[in-house]
Amino acid sequence: MAQWKPGPFDVVWRDKIDATLRILQSAADAWALKGRDSLSAEMVLAVLFRLLAAKWSEFDRSSDRVEKVRPLREWLWLVDAPDEECLRLARRHNPTLPTDAALVETRELLGSAADSWAAGHPETPPTHMVLSGLLAVLFRYRLVSRPPPRAEGPPSTE
Repeated sequence: MAQWKPGPFDVVWRDKIDATLRILQSAADAWALKGRDSLSAEMVLAVLFRLLAAKWSEFDRSSDRVEKVRPLREWLWLVDAPDEECLRLARRHNPTLPTDAALVETRELLGSAADSWAAGHPETPPTHMVLSGLLAVLFRYRLVSRPPPRAEGPPSTE
């Protein structure tokens, strides 16, 4: 029996998830070290939307794609408001999809996690679980085409 091998889209999706997790971990660390007002949760959400909307070539080597991802502090200057970035994400799949409900849910989810992280606990809740929750919301509203990975443990960042 032939063994299943991931296709190029699977690899690109995995790399996007790894990149968004790195950004989310950076934000959690910043909130834990410097407090809730040190970083706008709205802008972090915008960065996550931009990364998920990015067109990554399946022909680039996986390590090249991940290494091209900027640090969070650089992304903050490059993104638009979360509403605009969410629309950019929607345009990748279906430009007529409403994004209001997804924005409300993702804002609440990230805001709640940021409050907890700002209390001095950068991994409570675990960042991979928060990312999984954000992806589940986006998948439910058809803003991403893949369901989140299982949230049993942190995804590989190899």
